[in-house]
Formats: sequence, structure tokens, C-alpha cells
Amino acid sequence: MIAVISDLHFEEEASDVIPGQGGRPGLIFRRNLDPRAYCNFIAQMAEQMKRRRLRTFDLVIAGDLFDFNRTVLWFRDELRPYVPLSKVTPALEAKLLNILEAIAAEPPVKQSLEALRLLARGRYRLDKSQGGKEMDFPAKQINIHYLTGNHDRLSNATRRVRRRVRELIGLKGDAPFPHVFRTKDPAVLVRHGHEYDGNNFSLDAEKLEVFQIHFVDGV
Repeated sequence: MIAVISDLHFEEEASDVIPGQGGRPGLIFRRNLDPRAYCNFIAQMAEQMKRRRLRTFDLVIAGDLFDFNRTVLWFRDELRPYVPLSKVTPALEAKLLNILEAIAAEPPVKQSLEALRLLARGRYRLDKSQGGKEMDFPAKQINIHYLTGNHDRLSNATRRVRRRVRELIGLKGDAPFPHVFRTKDPAVLVRHGHEYDGNNFSLDAEKLEVFQIHFVDGV
């Protein structure tokens, strides 16, 4: 079974606070989804696997998992994310890693990532309303595929960044993340879609006679 999710946009929220006056609590903008949504999604996929008696589960995270752009942490110095991957400096790499850790530390994000890492180990957890029990995910093989989008393209910036992203979602290594997930049986092609938009991708697809399936990552 192939399940596709995208645009989770995990964000750093702690720095985006309007301070209160006279010691009163400040105003913080909550944009991260309740982690129960992802836990319930995985539990539903487990039920589908059981019902259909399937053996292989492919989860495709189709871009914009981490939102590197939407954080005021960028404005603490002159570094900005709008550079080609080939132009990422050590200073920018360090800042990306700091932002990534700040995103991962947000309580809803932390729990959501724990659910993904649990799935990568072949397990899932029922909702508290169902007892909160940890269960074996009913698949002989579980594959998690992560594609980059326009808000998390910097996940591909360097080996250190890729390695940390992979660790956060339960994967190993530091290999580059692809733009596309493709299978022949069933015939499936998944991509984030920003590649079609010249404002969100460095290559103007309108000038191509044939739209490419794979792109050289440097954008």
C-alpha cells in the first residue's frame, strides 16, 4: 500500500511571540497540528493494511515537512535561506541546523516526529481514547520516502543537514532526498509540485519541451 502525505509544515513557533504587558502572558501563534492527527492517520493505515492483508507499506512524505522559511529566527543576523544549495556556507549550515532543532523541539512537532520514528521501527501507538497501547504495524516491510518541497528544499543543503533530517524521521544515512517517488506496479508518480512553478523553482518548466521526471538537485 502507498500512502501519500504532504505539506505538514512543521514550524518553529517559540520565537514568534508578542510579549504581554506588565508581566502578563504574551501572545503566541500556534500553527503546528495536534500530533494526534498523525498518530490517528498511522493507526488508520494499520487498519487498512490488516483489512486488505497487505505486506508492504510505503509512506511518501511529499514535501514541506519542515518549514525552514517561516521563522523569525532568520532576522537575528544577515543570513537568509534564498541561495542555491551549492552556495550554502558553513555559517548558513549551522543556522539551518539550529532552526531544524528549534522546529523539532516544538512539543507538537516532537510528538509527531516520534510517531514517524516509531513507524520506521515497525510500531505505532493507539490514541489515548483507545488505551494508548503500542502495537506492531502489520507490514512485513515499511518504507518511508521523503521528497523535498519549496519550503524544505534546504533539507538537502549538506550531508549534516540531511543526516539530521533523516534521524528525525527514523531514517539512516545522509543521501540526498529526491524530487520524485515513482513505481511501475502500480504506476505511480509523486512529486511536491513546486517544480512546475517558476516562482518556486529555479528551472522554468515552461521552457521545457518535455517535463523532466528527475532534476539535478542544486535549486
